[in-house]
Amino acid sequence: MKKHIRKDHKTFVCNICGSVRQFYSHYKHHMARHNTSTIFICEYCNAEYSTKQELINHLKVVHIVNPNEECTCNVCGIVCRGKHHLNRHMKSHNVERNFVCSVCSKTFKTSHHLRRHEEVHQKMQYRCAMCDMTYGRRDKMRAHLEIVHNIQSYFVCEVCLATFDEDGLLQQHMERHRNPKMLECCTCLGVFLNKADLKDHCCITYKDSYVCCGRDFRYHSYYNKHMMVEHGIKCNVRVKPPKDKLLSQYRALRPAAKPRVSCDNCNEHFNSKQAFRSHQKVCSKVSNSTNMTLESLSIELLSEID
Repeated sequence: MKKHIRKDHKTFVCNICGSVRQFYSHYKHHMARHNTSTIFICEYCNAEYSTKQELINHLKVVHIVNPNEECTCNVCGIVCRGKHHLNRHMKSHNVERNFVCSVCSKTFKTSHHLRRHEEVHQKMQYRCAMCDMTYGRRDKMRAHLEIVHNIQSYFVCEVCLATFDEDGLLQQHMERHRNPKMLECCTCLGVFLNKADLKDHCCITYKDSYVCCGRDFRYHSYYNKHMMVEHGIKCNVRVKPPKDKLLSQYRALRPAAKPRVSCDNCNEHFNSKQAFRSHQKVCSKVSNSTNMTLESLSIELLSEID
C-alpha cells in the first residue's frame, strides 16, 4: 500500500512553474534550478547546468569511461558504456512502434525518430540561399549546400571525425585534442578514472573503408557494432574522408549500400526495413492467396478422383 501511494498518488508540485515531480529528490533538484543563479560548467566541453547533480550526470553519460560500469546487451551481446547507453541501445531491438505521427500516422520505435520525422510536417522549410530548393529537415539542407553548391556546412574533426556547425566550434574542440586534461585521451577524448584504464582502453584506429563480410556499413557505429556482434572483436574504427572533398560530397560518392534484408517468400532484397515491411504486407497476402488457390485446386482434383 505504501509503495502504491508513493507511486501513483503522492506528487510534488513546483509553486513557481507548476511542474510536477513524482519523487522528492527530483522535486528538490528542480527547485534548485529556480533558487540559484550559480552555473556549473563542464570543464571538458563548456556545457552549462543549473545544478551540480546535472553536471555530474552529464560527466557520467558523455565523458567518463568506467570499464566497471560497462553493460552487455543480452540480445546481441554488444557492450555499452553504462546503463544509460544500454537503455538507449535496447530501443533498437524494440518490435513495437509506439510513437505515432499525429499528421500521417507513421509509427516509430523512439521519440527521437518521431521528432525528426515531424520536421517534415512543419510549416517552416529550410530554403537554400543559392537556389529555390527547400527541405523539411535541416540536415538535408546542409547536405544540399555541400553537394550542389560546394559550400561547407559540416566542419569535421580530422582526429575523431566529430562534426560541428561552425569552424569556431571545431577549433574549440581541436583544442581538447591538442591539450587534453589529466586522464583524458588526446585521440578519442574519453576521460578515465585511473591511468590503468586510460592505458588499456579501446582507442580510435583508422581504416580505408567500413567494408566487412562483403558489405559496406558506411558509418563507424554500424561497422563497430557488426565487428562486436558477428566476430566478437571490440574496436573503435574510423574512416577519414579525403581532404579534397566535403563530408556530404564524400558520402554521396560512395557506392550504394548492399541490400540488408530479403523476403523469405520471394527472395527479393531491400535496402531498408521500412521498404521490407511494406513489401511483406503485400507478399504475405499474395502468398496466402496462392496457397488458397493451390488448396482449392487440390480439393477439386481429389473430388474428381473420388
